[in-house]
Amino acid sequence: MLIVLCGQPNSGKSAILGCLTKSRVVTSNYPGTTVEVTRGSVPGKDIEILDTPGIYSLHALTKEQLVTKKVLFQAKPHVIVNVLDGTCLERHLCLTLSLLELGIPLVLAVNRADSLEKAGTHVDCAALSELTGVPVVLTSAVTRQGIDNLLKAAIAQSAKVACPVSAAALPSRPDVKHLQSRASSIYQNVVTRTNTEEDKTRKLLLMAEETLDRPIPAWIALGVGLWVLWKFTSWALPFAEKAVVAILSPLRVLLERLMFLVLPQGALWENLARAIPEGFVLPASTVLPAMILAYSVIALLEDSGLLSRYAAMGHSATTALNLPGQSLVPLMLGFGCRVPAILSTRILPGEKSRKTACLIIATCVPCTATISLSMVALARFRGAFSVPVLAILASATGLGLVSRWVLVGEREPLVLELPRLQMPIWRNIAMKTGMRLSGFFSHVLPLMVLVNVAVRLLLTRVSWLGAPWVSSISVKLLGIPPGAMVAVLATMVQRYLAPLFLLQQDLSPREATIAVTMLALGFPCLPSAAVLWKELGVKYVILAFAASFVLFMGWGMVLNRLI
Repeated sequence: MLIVLCGQPNSGKSAILGCLTKSRVVTSNYPGTTVEVTRGSVPGKDIEILDTPGIYSLHALTKEQLVTKKVLFQAKPHVIVNVLDGTCLERHLCLTLSLLELGIPLVLAVNRADSLEKAGTHVDCAALSELTGVPVVLTSAVTRQGIDNLLKAAIAQSAKVACPVSAAALPSRPDVKHLQSRASSIYQNVVTRTNTEEDKTRKLLLMAEETLDRPIPAWIALGVGLWVLWKFTSWALPFAEKAVVAILSPLRVLLERLMFLVLPQGALWENLARAIPEGFVLPASTVLPAMILAYSVIALLEDSGLLSRYAAMGHSATTALNLPGQSLVPLMLGFGCRVPAILSTRILPGEKSRKTACLIIATCVPCTATISLSMVALARFRGAFSVPVLAILASATGLGLVSRWVLVGEREPLVLELPRLQMPIWRNIAMKTGMRLSGFFSHVLPLMVLVNVAVRLLLTRVSWLGAPWVSSISVKLLGIPPGAMVAVLATMVQRYLAPLFLLQQDLSPREATIAVTMLALGFPCLPSAAVLWKELGVKYVILAFAASFVLFMGWGMVLNRLI
């Protein structure tokens, strides 16, 4: 039996899915698309539940909403569970009226019953059921109210004979005014207010909403929020990495010994015996903590209602990069670690926006380790801090402009719902973080191991870095010593290794400025290249490496002429 959850963004579908499946869920791209959907199964029952991307209409054109439409018409669900936010029921009923026309058995889940109770709002589910002709269940993902009844109603409703219509049978342009009028009429007949006073928490949240709706306070709040996020990431990541390394180091040593016992003798096999354990432990120690932190932050912003507001406020700033406002979050996460930043681009609307953001993050956004060690190198050799910053900004803007013509796809306009601010539900945050991490262990980690092993073996057999022509290019063309050139190329293995190479050199202020600028725009590291491969395909990995090569070589040659 297949149940499909459908509803508008911020209706609580993911939380309902977690309650129904007890968080036994996985995330993956829907077949034939790059859009991520979540699947789960009900414990002890042969029932699969599919959580679709949020939609406002069956006639939307974004890729996420087209996937929802594809699921409804092609996956042949036995029943649709339409999740509605009870606190803004009138607006959500417009989608319900469209779903009723599909001919597929339908159940309505009026969610956030706990918030309705606090606000003194009563939804007459019996009256709503009579007006719509389908079962209605009042639910709350926080208290698990109505979850068992929702599952029973879905099972009972699935027994009805479906007479689905095709997508072609739907009108190309629905009568929006008629839908809104019907939704308003239903709302007036099923909702009553028994208490007009708001509790203290709700009053504070309403005051915050009013503040964030004004431009100047909104920009101040955005700046403070992004600064706090970056500072917290800078503090938390090194601590988490050291803790994970301390825990996993004995495991790496054990795996190495085991590999040496199993594999035959020889230089190739010795390198392989070291590369395989490192391929498992390195992503877990350097990437996994960043991913947990990044996904937790995104879930927190989503659950509180701040993500949409940050996107709306930042849209004017990110337009210069040919990106929507939602890209502020992945871009900021990239300054912590590129891997979760690339993965978090899934929140962006449209494939072209996502490709542009991934390309900019993979080439122009230095991680925390690179930033901190590069600043140490600039301070030690008295280089110019402003030059790398200006180079990064100019490069990111240039890539955004080029992507308008190079990358395939249309950039969708920014269309956002600004949900009401609410206190985050920590169980929801943990569930969403766990769901998104499931894809790391099943898809990303194996690819990281493969790429790490291949590159490590390649580097052990390459001796051209010491060739005279490399030294000639480094000194004459770029104005930096060969050791600094090796540091830039080392960004491909691990970005934090490159500044360490620089710190071992004896550089002039001019050489340090050029080298750090090139390093900031160096090759994507192995983990980010592997994730980019998994998310967008090998051709975008090649594109990212080509763009990085052009950028850091170009800036090296330009700065060698100018300073």
